[in-house]
Amino acid sequence: MFLEGERWEGAIQNLKEFYGFNDDLPVHCLMCRSEGTCPRIYLISETAQKILRYDENKCIRIVNMGLRLFGKHSFKDAICPYRINSEGLGPLMIYTNKKRCIEITMAELRILLTEQHPHFFHFSESTQERLKAMEIGGLWFAVDANEYGMKKPLLLSGWRGKVSTHLLSNTTEARLLKALFLPPQQAKDIPPTSETQASDIKQEN
Repeated sequence: MFLEGERWEGAIQNLKEFYGFNDDLPVHCLMCRSEGTCPRIYLISETAQKILRYDENKCIRIVNMGLRLFGKHSFKDAICPYRINSEGLGPLMIYTNKKRCIEITMAELRILLTEQHPHFFHFSESTQERLKAMEIGGLWFAVDANEYGMKKPLLLSGWRGKVSTHLLSNTTEARLLKALFLPPQQAKDIPPTSETQASDIKQEN
């Protein structure tokens, strides 16, 4: 189902204001697969949405479609109930003013990979200031990975808690990041943190 009607007007406006999306965001290409309170939101191509809207295709049963952009993240003090997913960050960059973006160094990424909920004071002064200026909720980290030959920043989904921050990644992503950016023994000693565990944030964070 597409994100249309009165139910979604407020939700879309909330997403746009919280994450700084402009009016070029292709809302007509956003869809969800269920009718829950805060279902996951997916982005599909212009062609795909035209096919789905064609009356004669209403009987088509869609099993899997779209790039996952947003998912529910339960936290009572969050203005926006949606977290942003890492896989959707690339396509979304042209639509945002990056108000929820935190630029960090590779050393700061390693802090995020070795601690589940690092306090703000573990980061540089500039990063601390940026985090403190933000409301509680989803964000993304733009990691300077030039030392690894990456010309563009590495974009990773994260969360800003009350006094700490952390990455939002599933088990496979967490293992891959640790294998790539941590010393072998250190990566081996740290248990993976799943996206489900990450969403179960303690309220003091």
